[in-house]
Amino acid sequence: MMLIIRMTTSGVMSRVGFTLDEMDDMKMAVDEACNLMLLQKPGCDMLYIWYTYDDTAVSVHVEGRDIQEATDGEKPDANMQEVIRCILESIVDEVSITPRKDGSTESVCLKKYIPNTRRSAV
Repeated sequence: MMLIIRMTTSGVMSRVGFTLDEMDDMKMAVDEACNLMLLQKPGCDMLYIWYTYDDTAVSVHVEGRDIQEATDGEKPDANMQEVIRCILESIVDEVSITPRKDGSTESVCLKKYIPNTRRSAV
């Protein structure tokens, strides 16, 4: 299903007028956000992804649902979470990560601003 997510991300970014490089950056960021949600301990069985945009920015929201129960001693990998956060912050303009009570990640919101010179394209 990641291919469909990547294609949808490209479609939304293209509609708004981003360049190929900017689209590739957002696709990579969405991949990383999905990996964070699916590979963390405890992981999730279902991802919900939605896109919003206006004349200033595109936002991609990735939320994990149907959370697997943690087994005894199973804890989130804080190092993995921090590495992915750093990657995301280097690719997009804003990253918002919502934690769960157990320290794992509940959702990730990525935002990429439309440059002023292209804002009339929306």
